[in-house]
Amino acid sequence: MRRFLVILLTTVLVTPTAAARASTTAEPSPSPTVTTTSEPSPDPTPEPTTEPDPVEPEPTDPPPSTPSPTVTLDVTSVRVWARTTASLAGQVADASPTSALQVTRRSGDRWTALAGTSVVVGSDGRFTAKVPAAAGRTTVRVELVDAGAVVASSAPADVVGAAAPSTARIAMPKAVTDYRKAKVAASWRTVDGRAVSARLAVEFRRSGTRTWVRSGTVTLRAGKGSTYVKPRYDGRWRVRSFGTSTVLPTHSSSVYVDNRPPGSVVRLPKGSGPRIRLAAQPRAARVSADATVSRIPTAMWRSMRGRSWHAGCPVGRDQLRVVRVSYWAFDGYVRRGEIVVHAQHARAAAAVFTDLFRMRAPIRSMYRVDRFGWNSALRGADDYASMRADNTSGFNCRQVVGRPGTRSPHAYGNSIDINPWENPFASGYGWTPNSTWQRRITPAAITYRGANDPVVAVLRRHGFRWLGFADLHHFQR
Repeated sequence: MRRFLVILLTTVLVTPTAAARASTTAEPSPSPTVTTTSEPSPDPTPEPTTEPDPVEPEPTDPPPSTPSPTVTLDVTSVRVWARTTASLAGQVADASPTSALQVTRRSGDRWTALAGTSVVVGSDGRFTAKVPAAAGRTTVRVELVDAGAVVASSAPADVVGAAAPSTARIAMPKAVTDYRKAKVAASWRTVDGRAVSARLAVEFRRSGTRTWVRSGTVTLRAGKGSTYVKPRYDGRWRVRSFGTSTVLPTHSSSVYVDNRPPGSVVRLPKGSGPRIRLAAQPRAARVSADATVSRIPTAMWRSMRGRSWHAGCPVGRDQLRVVRVSYWAFDGYVRRGEIVVHAQHARAAAAVFTDLFRMRAPIRSMYRVDRFGWNSALRGADDYASMRADNTSGFNCRQVVGRPGTRSPHAYGNSIDINPWENPFASGYGWTPNSTWQRRITPAAITYRGANDPVVAVLRRHGFRWLGFADLHHFQR
């Protein structure tokens, strides 16, 4: 405004043309004339001008920047059964349309892609990552990848693969005949239903014992498998796993299997059995007589001395042999027994018992007579006890029962007594070892009552003479 007034005044007062024009054209005035100078006045010195201060623009907000993408996981650790799939949930935000999520695992100081994973992302940015769980601990993270570069990643999380509980099962027949095979069917699955392919041990616990014994293995494929075993005794069976890195140890419940004899069982009238019960002898490895003849071992000789042999006997250790042979026992099983005879008769005795085995002639037991100890009345091993136990025996350096001072033919090793309880003899003291069985004729397989009896015929064929009703169980060569 100041500049405007200065210019205006200057124009009005100092412009000569304008002043002259005013004096010639103005109306006369009654007042005295005022004479003015005709020379123009010099222009006044213009005042210095100043530029206006620059106007600073008012501050404005910068244009909005693009937010950085983020990836987060809901958990820092998850525990599942090994060899299953773990689910990791999380959130991805501000991701570009061209980006994708991937799962990596820590390997030392590096992160590498983890095979077998998948990530599903919802429209709201929520995602679920499926991660295979190996046994033990695996550290993973979820990465956001765009144009081949990792633009964001989650915090690490641990996937712990724990060994899973499992269930094993076994199936077997309820009964099996001795020497025959039985099928073992087994299965193994984890608690969540996954089939386990591995090997299971087949174990057996004999009745009356507490110890499980490994009896074989079964290989499972897709959780199932089978094998065969030979149950030689009554008892319980099970399958057992000692575990893997992904499955905990377990065993099945047990099943009872009844072992049944391959032969016929001898059944006696009630109350008519022997007075002494002996433990059953070991079962034979196979259904065969398998007779052997050998010299008297040292341990056996030590047991015989002072019982079935003593100083003054007509034969010594070098003249004796032990015959080991299998026989059909009264319980229908094939068992292994032994009998001592003179060396000259050993082969014949082995042939006798081989033939008796082939014809399945029952024999209750075949223990050496020294098992029964010394009998001072007989001056030898206790033949009374051996007969009351129905034991088949051979050599015994003793006196004749009922005839003190008379040496028995058994002292020479040329005689065999078979099933004496069911086939008593007429001693000087009466029928021994009982006074009832001589009147019985059944069961025919174990009562020898005539020269045509099959057992009598076998022994006669091999040179052993039967004494008949004087001594129903005695055969002498």
